[in-house]
Amino acid sequence: WGASVGRVCGQPVLRRVRAGRDRIPVGPMDGLLPYGLVSDIATGVALAVEADGIEGEVFNLGEEAADTVGLRFQRILTAAGSSASLVRVAAGVVPADLELTGSLGQPIVVSSAKARSVLGYRDTPVDQAVAVSVRWHLEHPPDGEDPGFEADDAALAAAAP
Repeated sequence: WGASVGRVCGQPVLRRVRAGRDRIPVGPMDGLLPYGLVSDIATGVALAVEADGIEGEVFNLGEEAADTVGLRFQRILTAAGSSASLVRVAAGVVPADLELTGSLGQPIVVSSAKARSVLGYRDTPVDQAVAVSVRWHLEHPPDGEDPGFEADDAALAAAAP
């Protein structure tokens, strides 16, 4: 899960940063999710593969603490050097690629404590990990045509006082 979050969580924010958008329509952003830098996850997998005597064991890999979606989005904006604001809009108008900012109903929390104690797994400090991920995603935008920002504009117009 954590390895795919850049695409799920970061890319929707960063496509707006690349386009110079200064307001991003979001839901309550209260979902609590696990994240992980791809290289950290890969290191954890390698540690598990190379460890002796752990056959059949299950390990969760990811950052030691979980961020809310809102905090993660703020970290992404900061790492990207963006001053864009996150504007709360009604659930029914949140753009499809930002649905992760809605209320998730139940946190997705995992603990990597077992991997830390048994495998010696360690993750990159969160702000450094986000900076590495943001830099990579900005240097490697997705292929294909951007779908535009009509849904953003409609959501932001609906949120205007």
